[in-house]
Amino acid sequence: MMWIEVTDRLPFDNEHVLVYDNISERIGVREHLGGTFYSIDSDGEDGMAQDNIEHWMPLPEPPK
Repeated sequence: MMWIEVTDRLPFDNEHVLVYDNISERIGVREHLGGTFYSIDSDGEDGMAQDNIEHWMPLPEPPK
């Protein structure tokens, strides 16, 4: 899988994806809805800022 720039295209609504925060240089899982990436962590905070997300990619298939 390849990283996709948010300026090229965004994921489908309600899609869970990997995102890359270019300031903190962190990778996390977010849900995309209406042009915004929402945290799906139980506490709602993972230290990643919405404005710093510049790349995303689909989640891999789960193990079988």
